[in-house]
Amino acid sequence: NQQVGYWKIDLLVNNKLVIEIKTKRQISSSDYKQIKKYLSENYPVGLILSFSDTGLKIKRSEYNYLKQKKSWNPVLKSWDLALNRITICLSSQIGCAVGCKFCVTGKLGFIDNLTDFEIIEQILWANNYVKQKFWKKEDKTWYKVRNVVFMGMGEPMLNYENVKNSILMMLDQTKLSLSKRHITISTSWIVPGIKQMLADNLDVMLAISLHSANPTTREQLMPITKRYKLDELMKVLDEYVEQTNNRVFYEYIMIKNVTDTLQEA
Repeated sequence: NQQVGYWKIDLLVNNKLVIEIKTKRQISSSDYKQIKKYLSENYPVGLILSFSDTGLKIKRSEYNYLKQKKSWNPVLKSWDLALNRITICLSSQIGCAVGCKFCVTGKLGFIDNLTDFEIIEQILWANNYVKQKFWKKEDKTWYKVRNVVFMGMGEPMLNYENVKNSILMMLDQTKLSLSKRHITISTSWIVPGIKQMLADNLDVMLAISLHSANPTTREQLMPITKRYKLDELMKVLDEYVEQTNNRVFYEYIMIKNVTDTLQEA
């Protein structure tokens, strides 16, 4: 619609179009419905990346996507512009079935898995935000997300295929072209998922939720650890280190009078 603006294809991923809408004015909900209807009827649309007008960039996209999904929002975790170290914390699910006692997401229960494309969308959303916020570096190239951590909503290993496929897109030099050393999967001891990573040669970084040195305390905080014992975990981690030559990161939350005691230390 010439009165609204135009769109361009930014990226083709798994035969789905990533589309950015450039508008001449702030669009109305009626405009949005018309554009969405037209695109869905004429193109194999995976998502509408953003609606941009002169003043309110990204917000329209964020509102409409959250209106549909109702649950997740990508989080820009940190940035160091001097070194272009911009990190995004990705969600892999809506809600989570693991139920760690210290985790707010666990209280939601499991709602749905994100598709591989919905996972990628979070990075595209963030890159669009970063471009608009920080513009270009001194060498005239765009700032963009360099580091990805699967530490948002959900247990990545319980949505393994979609997480794996999204990582393959991230690593593909014709798509996002991220380094495998800049992608980290955080897991709450899902041993079969780590084994599958090794079988698939998915050579990215791994972070393990530990949170207590005491097995009883750990099982109270993370009921999933009753299913996969420490010996079983350490065995597969040894295999991971041997196969990938990567370090393993351990995550530990300091909970007052629970995990910060001298006994825990």
